[in-house]
Amino acid sequence: GSSAIVCAALSCLLDFYQVRHLIKVEVRPNHILDAERELGIVAGLQDRVAQVYGGLVYMDFNKKHMDEFGHGDYIRMDVDLLPPLYLIYAENPSDSGKVHSTVRQRWLIGDEFIISSMEEVAKIALEGRTALIEKDHTKLASLMNRNFDLRRQMFGDDALGAVNIEMVEVVRRVGAASKFTGSGGAVVVFCPQVR
Repeated sequence: GSSAIVCAALSCLLDFYQVRHLIKVEVRPNHILDAERELGIVAGLQDRVAQVYGGLVYMDFNKKHMDEFGHGDYIRMDVDLLPPLYLIYAENPSDSGKVHSTVRQRWLIGDEFIISSMEEVAKIALEGRTALIEKDHTKLASLMNRNFDLRRQMFGDDALGAVNIEMVEVVRRVGAASKFTGSGGAVVVFCPQVR
């Protein structure tokens, strides 16, 4: 997507001008997001953090930390903590700007449901980190499903799209867990019974 293009361009420029050491890794996702906003792209920091850091990253967007430091608290994690995961993707992925637009507006006007749901998403991320560290795969599967359920409630079926919802429902029908990898077009799948 667009964030990957901007991230790659920034990375190339940092290397070409030999200034990578001058821009802290923690703020690079912010710069990428700022560039996208200049282009009229509606998005959040998550994809940009994943692209800048690579691998497995726990992301905490606590407001106090963001206000004090100008970026989230990003913690690299050992990818060996991950159980086997699978990816299912749609042939024609959705436009993430369409998915983000109404929820962002509702967040900005202080919609209590959106704010409390996003707080729960943050709790799920923290619990997910703990589940990975403790290798509690049953808990991880439950958290993945809960994450999708919250997104569905916040964004609604029309914004998420029938193809995206169907990918998740097919996976659930066979007893596996799944959640979106981002704003649609692909889901990450965990089959707890697979060894």
